[in-house]
Amino acid sequence: SKLMPQMLNELKARLTANAIDTVLGQVQDKFWHFVSQPPVRIMEVPDEQDQEPVQMEAPRFMAVVWGSAQGGDGPTTIVQLDGQGNLKDLLTAAQLSANVPRTVNSGSREMPVFDPAADPKKSRDSHKIREKILEHKPNAILVATSAPQSKQLKDDMEKISQYTESDARFKDDLLPHLENKRVEVMWADDRVAALWANSDAAKAEFPDYSFLVRKAIGVGRMALDPLAIVAVLLGRKKEVLSLRMHELQDRLPSEQLVTRLEQTLITAVAQVGVDINAIAANPWRQAPLQFVPGLGPRKARQLLASIAANDNHIKTRMDLLKQDADNVFGASAPTDVAQMGRTVFHNSAPFIRVRRGEVAALQNEEEFDAVDDIRINPEEEAMLQIILDEAFPDMAEQGAVADVRTAMESPNNLLQLDLYAVADANHCLYKLQTWVDMMFEMLVPYGELRLHSAVPSDEDAFYLRHGETRESLKDGKLVEAKVVWVGDTEVKVVIQNNNMEAIIPQAFASSSSAGQKLNEIFKPGMVVPGRIRNNPETEEVYYDENQRRRYTVTLTTATEALENFDIWERRYCCDIDRAYRPHPSKKQQQQQQQQQQLEQAQRTPSRTA
Repeated sequence: SKLMPQMLNELKARLTANAIDTVLGQVQDKFWHFVSQPPVRIMEVPDEQDQEPVQMEAPRFMAVVWGSAQGGDGPTTIVQLDGQGNLKDLLTAAQLSANVPRTVNSGSREMPVFDPAADPKKSRDSHKIREKILEHKPNAILVATSAPQSKQLKDDMEKISQYTESDARFKDDLLPHLENKRVEVMWADDRVAALWANSDAAKAEFPDYSFLVRKAIGVGRMALDPLAIVAVLLGRKKEVLSLRMHELQDRLPSEQLVTRLEQTLITAVAQVGVDINAIAANPWRQAPLQFVPGLGPRKARQLLASIAANDNHIKTRMDLLKQDADNVFGASAPTDVAQMGRTVFHNSAPFIRVRRGEVAALQNEEEFDAVDDIRINPEEEAMLQIILDEAFPDMAEQGAVADVRTAMESPNNLLQLDLYAVADANHCLYKLQTWVDMMFEMLVPYGELRLHSAVPSDEDAFYLRHGETRESLKDGKLVEAKVVWVGDTEVKVVIQNNNMEAIIPQAFASSSSAGQKLNEIFKPGMVVPGRIRNNPETEEVYYDENQRRRYTVTLTTATEALENFDIWERRYCCDIDRAYRPHPSKKQQQQQQQQQQLEQAQRTPSRTA
């Protein structure tokens, strides 16, 4: 009697620990999506046709955030950032706020013209936006997925950009100054930017600006350096805990959750690296430095302070190393920025990038050493030199020393090298894996590991605008919807809990009213139960006026579909968990009762017998 309660408590504790660990792992996977997001890539189009496009180092972004202009919320806000993420200009657009109306046709039926600048309801703000585009020449316009109204806002920004580019009056003033030869308009996920806008760092940097202005700045900076914005959220107040990544997130121990998120961020920072000169020149990009392996908040602050006292830049990693008798790195004379001991330098040096990059103040500096911009520990430079000498024997015979830049410019020499034989000849087979990593690092220096696109697709933006996910709107979910319009072939409704528009096709309207018109079944204003039916194989595809796919939710209100729970229980429970036993339906319960009564009658002897 005493042992059983203790066993039950132990079992409960183990099950709870396993459940917490499982949810923590799922939250980490979701958080990885944010920390592994790459910067928005804008390709610079070369003047010569035989040249390949290259990625711009510091694109200029215009960020647009919808506002309701009601209840203390400001109007739609537009900010312009330079290539370093600094605020250059801002504009509010009251005519593009609240329920943004569709742009009217200012042309004819045969030759339609949907130019917001020609629409009286939008012309004033549209002309202002056009002037800002001509003045600042942004490479891209980012529209935040902050509300359902953002869809019409993005359509208007696309039309403003399109008519500005095509107008003969503006071609000479705009296109020659755009490295990508156009003003791209794209979606931007603003969930992290919204949390950053409420952080202490954002309020300290922009104390006189509204939340929407700070949010728009966050959207633009996320496009330039996502890790810098995400790292701010793991500061003193841990704003990242407000980022919704799992439905059970609030039940997790906050200390364990923060630890897991920090581990994920450290992994991302180690893979991407920290451009030390870039963050020294731009304070808003400094948050990831404390997550470099081997550093922390205190060491990061000391390092930044010493770099600031050294003309705000360094020229080599070795400048960071303190000189002492035990130094084995072969560094030069000590400098004012030497803050790291041997152990700290060994742990953190491979993840600190020293380069000229896009820092404007360093463009006139001499070329930086390429070895400081690859993930190879300075402690391994002796082995690195062996690889280079073996890959370029001609240079070694001439007395010249091959360096990393030589290897980058002639990668075929590295690809033809037999690393196993070289390692064996130098009695370093135990370091073979390190040698392989070093060779690949020279072939693809700091190769971008963040491969998925940073720009949400139209389908992703559809869910983000309504604060939903594919899981929350999965096939088979029961909802209540209010009818807003009844047509001949479909019914438009609004889902009650999220105000999302949905469609009920005629084929899904009823299972018993064949041939009955939709206006006989549905009336505007009535609330009907429905079940989501988003099967890609049977779903009808809808298109907008620009012939782009219009994503929407399809509902069925047929009684047979509403009462059929077995198929969804099998799909979401039995097919996933083999140990799950489905709850019997009413018909199955009746059959089981009849079977039990029959078996009971067979076991009970009759009175005659």
